[in-house]
Amino acid sequence: MSASAQVLGYGLPPALRALVDRHQAARAKTTADQSVARRIRDGVRSGGLPVKGLTVYVHDGAVSLYGTLPSSAVREDVLGLVSRVPGVRRIVDHLRIADA
Repeated sequence: MSASAQVLGYGLPPALRALVDRHQAARAKTTADQSVARRIRDGVRSGGLPVKGLTVYVHDGAVSLYGTLPSSAVREDVLGLVSRVPGVRRIVDHLRIADA
């Protein structure tokens, strides 16, 4: 095998090269989304927010939040924290307030 054949994508036909490029772009988005989700989870933990059962989904910078929170004040704190995380483009709020 020649040295040039060992480089991923080097000398590939255009259709195959386009496939490799799409895969790499999708993987980069996935990595960025995972990073955003991790920063949100870390922020909630370090902020000491009384949150249990918070579920965070991130897709292409759009954050969907699910769960039941103890009060509307905690909900506003969570939404504020998420809005300050770099990489968040949009927030889809599916949070509920627990019945007293």
